[in-house]
Amino acid sequence: MVDALPPSPSPSTVMEYIRLAVVALVVSCTIAGSAGQSCKKFRDINDESYNCDTSCLPTSQVPETSTPVYGTEYYSEDCDICMAALHAGAVNRTGGTVNFKRHETSSVFRGTIRNRIVSKSRSNVSSGVAFKFHNNNPVISKEDLATDVIMVHNSYYEGKQLQLTCLSDDPGRELDSTNITAWDYSNTTYYKHVFRRYGINMKFKSDVHAIRCLGRTSATDVLAVVQSSQQTYIAEKSTFRASQGQYLQVSMNKTGAHTEVYFRRLPDGWQYEDESSVSVTLPLTFNPVTQGDAGIYILGNTQIKKKLKNAAANIAKKGAYFYLIVRECEAGRYGRDCQFWCPDCENGGVCHAVTGSCLCAPGFHGPTC
Repeated sequence: MVDALPPSPSPSTVMEYIRLAVVALVVSCTIAGSAGQSCKKFRDINDESYNCDTSCLPTSQVPETSTPVYGTEYYSEDCDICMAALHAGAVNRTGGTVNFKRHETSSVFRGTIRNRIVSKSRSNVSSGVAFKFHNNNPVISKEDLATDVIMVHNSYYEGKQLQLTCLSDDPGRELDSTNITAWDYSNTTYYKHVFRRYGINMKFKSDVHAIRCLGRTSATDVLAVVQSSQQTYIAEKSTFRASQGQYLQVSMNKTGAHTEVYFRRLPDGWQYEDESSVSVTLPLTFNPVTQGDAGIYILGNTQIKKKLKNAAANIAKKGAYFYLIVRECEAGRYGRDCQFWCPDCENGGVCHAVTGSCLCAPGFHGPTC
């Protein structure tokens, strides 16, 4: 067991820590609650449950500071319990009690983007300890999954700015510029926007061809991963869905390009052994798929530049883009600790890992699509 740490510092000291972390743009694993409450890290307590007060959770639509979370499914012992629980979907922003277990592991912590929290990857630099949430009540319902916003875009026509429209399904809801973000929920760079009663028209330019339209909650956010007509590598589709433990192979169409490619899985950086060595051979294979594989992928190579540091910008513009969504349960299972069997979703429908609802493909609806 991990020994308890000394008493928490005074509120003024904690606020000074936070101020310095923000100025230095350093990821912090400690946040302080209101009225002097200390928001604990995993290593701070010996119990296997913790009550996440709302003061230990962000109040803004999108958290404004860098993520204090390392890992996906398994989390580092030096990270804030409540922020990790929010990332894992074990709690929502109204707070509540979460349960978790300590595991002995030397696995690498892998960052992903979940519930508007961007976690980071790193090696297990602690004493081989990680924490996993379990046996927690669902924090979203079938009603929370109802379509909220939709996005229409022009697929980076001829490599120019992306023109997109984000529309609300609710006639009484007015969207504004905060409803359009970059892939990591940061502010976007746009050239002009025209507000309408039900949506936003916008021209947007970014080095990463991925944009979000925010719903009322993270459960209904829409992510568009956009292929370009100028790409030398093109994924067979823009979005892939897989369940944990499945085998997945992603093929690419390529025009006079190499089979060996560099790749980047956002939120991580480029992956390679050294600047002159590619990191993966096509087709890209996941065997098995893990929760840490989820993310936005960019793959490509260039016949002009030999080193990644010179080729990365070219690959970001002309490489293949796709989004991999990983269900938290094995195929056919859903619910708390994946204990229930899914219904038979038809016509390409996918069973939601928390609610068991069938998420239907476009053009289909109903309990089983």
